[in-house]
Amino acid sequence: MRATLLALALATMVSATAVAADKAAPPFALKDINGKNVDLAEKYGKDVVFLNFFATWCAPCQAELPILQRFHEKYAEKGLSVVVVSIDDPKSAAKVKPLIKEGKYTFPVLLDTQTRAISLYNPKKVVPFSVVIDRAGNIHQQKFGFQPGDEIKLDETLQSLLGIEKAPAPAPANAPATN
Repeated sequence: MRATLLALALATMVSATAVAADKAAPPFALKDINGKNVDLAEKYGKDVVFLNFFATWCAPCQAELPILQRFHEKYAEKGLSVVVVSIDDPKSAAKVKPLIKEGKYTFPVLLDTQTRAISLYNPKKVVPFSVVIDRAGNIHQQKFGFQPGDEIKLDETLQSLLGIEKAPAPAPANAPATN
């Protein structure tokens, strides 16, 4: 509870310091947990990018990872790239790959051990921190922290950016049939 309140307080204090929405998303390149170089700018103009910064020591971050996996599985073929960036320092970075393997997460996980990438978006380096980047490479939305239920609005945002129409609600079981 105390950690959640602290995260919310920090998020409120730093929200004005993040890169503004509707601005070009700063590009960066980092190595993933397997040592492969990943350039975020390569996704601009093609995919909607859900960029998430986390740390292994952050409980809300770990609670959010399964939701990110569900978005990855649900929307990857529709043009969503979920990219997760660990800000663990060089000493704790060794914990990232085992955490990802244990959770069976299949989205790319990048290592920002020097916190250069997060500093481009969120100079206060508060995690979890998420950024939704539209297909044009512009920041559409940013979010500090994570609370259960946040995924509902996020899902609506992703569907909108991906051009997915919401399915109409099913008619109640007792509704008369129409011809």
